[in-house]
Amino acid sequence: VARRHRRSADGLLAAVVLALLPAVGQPMKLRRNLRLAKINEDLKIQLTNKNNVQYSGAFSVGGQALPVIFDTGSFEVIVLSTMCGASCAEGHVVYDKTKSTTFVEENESITARHYFGSGPVTSQKGREVIRLGPPTSPYEVNSMPFWQVVTHGIKAWNEHAAFSGIVGLGHPSFTPEGYTAELVDNGASTDSHESLL
Repeated sequence: VARRHRRSADGLLAAVVLALLPAVGQPMKLRRNLRLAKINEDLKIQLTNKNNVQYSGAFSVGGQALPVIFDTGSFEVIVLSTMCGASCAEGHVVYDKTKSTTFVEENESITARHYFGSGPVTSQKGREVIRLGPPTSPYEVNSMPFWQVVTHGIKAWNEHAAFSGIVGLGHPSFTPEGYTAELVDNGASTDSHESLL
């Protein structure tokens, strides 16, 4: 994603940041931190085109660069992780919480099932430092809630896929009614207030 004019780049960044941040106070904090750091550069994320079907770009979670799809139809950050095992990791870069110094474990019982049109994803919630773009990007958010894939049934997310995560650009306050993740608890499930992708 590239913009030539500063004003349109600011608008794009604001839209992406607002989409990624569920807490009301965090966008203001990020903008203030960017001003304090005197960042005057446009954010440019080059998207890789795979067969005119998958467009992935750089996204960093805990200092680990992952190719992700920026998805306007979903509401959360979900990444392939070492928790998913060899079946998910084949041919992919995966997030490894043991390699991060900034990972914060949520209550381990916070596991959710997200439903896409292409299949379900079961994941575990955590918090992490994320960056738009590579690990050196100045566009950073601390303690960002995200989901680590434990299992999934998305056939297109196989060893030939060009992405290791899905970054939802839909803001949680605009989540359609009935689109909540299903919490998984010892085989039983209950509704939660987390957004469904």
